[in-house]
Amino acid sequence: MAVYLSDNTLLEYTLSNEDPILCPFHYKPLSTGDSLPKVLASFQTPIPQAGRIVDNQLGFMPPKCGKSLMRLANPVKLAVQLSQMECLILLLKSVSDRERELEVYRKDIITEVALPDQIEFLRVAIETGRSLTKYRLIAPSIADMIWMNGRTGPSSRSPAGIQLSKMLETTTNLEIFNLVYDAILEGYNEDEGVWWTQGLSSGADTLATWGLRRLQRAVLDDYLPIVRRLVELGYSVGPTRSIEDLKDEEPDVVADIINGERTVDVALPIAVKRGNLEMVKLLFKVGAHKKRKNVRKAMRIAMEQGNHEMLKVLTSQGSPAGLLNRKTKQRWKKELEYLGRQNMLEWLEMM
Repeated sequence: MAVYLSDNTLLEYTLSNEDPILCPFHYKPLSTGDSLPKVLASFQTPIPQAGRIVDNQLGFMPPKCGKSLMRLANPVKLAVQLSQMECLILLLKSVSDRERELEVYRKDIITEVALPDQIEFLRVAIETGRSLTKYRLIAPSIADMIWMNGRTGPSSRSPAGIQLSKMLETTTNLEIFNLVYDAILEGYNEDEGVWWTQGLSSGADTLATWGLRRLQRAVLDDYLPIVRRLVELGYSVGPTRSIEDLKDEEPDVVADIINGERTVDVALPIAVKRGNLEMVKLLFKVGAHKKRKNVRKAMRIAMEQGNHEMLKVLTSQGSPAGLLNRKTKQRWKKELEYLGRQNMLEWLEMM
């Protein structure tokens, strides 16, 4: 109620208040052995958890008489829904010395926050307390987990950290991407690799292969700011490993790596199809010209669309000479003439 009313004074009083709580099945406050009232904190256990032992009882068992017997709403989620930042800070401060409950509060903020309008709430959730994305298991260690399974996985992180990783993969907002990327990298370990993609059935991505896939996703989303940011961070669409890097790997691991990198094959053609010149120029900067099949597809799309500006970029940066053999060139010529694109034949000759 204090959160709903945005009454910070009432909320502070409620969180710190200690008084006897009447049990619905008794007519007097709980008493100690010497018949004096037993003082209990009203909010001693803000969020019961499965498996958490409180006063010798599991979190999902009925609470003892004298504890908070009913909770009408989640105050953290309510504070986020109502954009009550001051109330949220007070709630987080009330569990600052109980790390596990603080982590639950932070997860509630991350799952409830309405982005991008409430990005400051997301920032508070990330920056309050220990890192949400660091390896959290006491045992097995990272080394033992890799020895047993070949890699770690999302289960090695907190639920809040997993939510952040999902945001990183799907957001189309640059400010959110930067905030979450920094939080994820705080828990990144080069020996461990990328923990937040796929499962234990396949080897972990390196940061380079993850960046390649994320760049592909940003192109599909047609969101240039994130593509530009990924390029600034050093990611590319070219091969992430050389033959020398793969020589000591098992054949099935090599196959996984190659199959994973095939997903970028649509990046350049998609950008051309959408007529996004700046996106195409960025892709060439990070190695799109190395995939000749992509350049050929992109040239065909641009010719079918009659996009001379795009073709100028493709021919100046994509080295089109030799992309087609004589038979294929003749077939393309007939198809372009059928489409009424005779003015594109000059570009075809460059291939």
